[in-house]
Amino acid sequence: MVLRILILSQWALAIAFCILSDTYLIPPRISAKDWIRSGAKIRLERYQTRLSSRRALLNLIIALNLDTFSSSEEQEDRTRLFEGAMKWIDPILAPSSSRTRWEEATRLAMNEALEQLSERELPSDINDNWGKGGFLSSQWSQSHGGKENYWRDFIPKGIYMAAKLRLEAKLPGRKMDVKP
Repeated sequence: MVLRILILSQWALAIAFCILSDTYLIPPRISAKDWIRSGAKIRLERYQTRLSSRRALLNLIIALNLDTFSSSEEQEDRTRLFEGAMKWIDPILAPSSSRTRWEEATRLAMNEALEQLSERELPSDINDNWGKGGFLSSQWSQSHGGKENYWRDFIPKGIYMAAKLRLEAKLPGRKMDVKP
């Protein structure tokens, strides 16, 4: 009987030590943070922004996502969005003709914005001409107007904010030089 009590108390002491060490001595969040910094060599910084709608946020993510366009060793295929990279949107926006038009308008706007927003010092106010799509051609604006394209104003806002974040965070472009 005494032996059983000693064995149970030994296990209770071991479990209590594990709980206390995980809680107070080496919490998992600190361990994970240290491993990410030293072992994985990942540096994290937080950037905050405000967007006017969910559609603008989706366009921001699409513009920042490196997998938006398919690419090979030589070049990026900007004639269409990479189908596999757009599957994450399915639970948010069901596939439909409106979504297809939105994706195509996004692709065209990203292609137009590529040159104009990449190396330029961007104004901080999203409500100025650049934030409202001043970097897009009148042809793009005319071809995506109308009530059925209610999402038209959110596309340039998301792309503009992605360009601002890319400049502010000094993010690399879609291609990175791999150093041996």
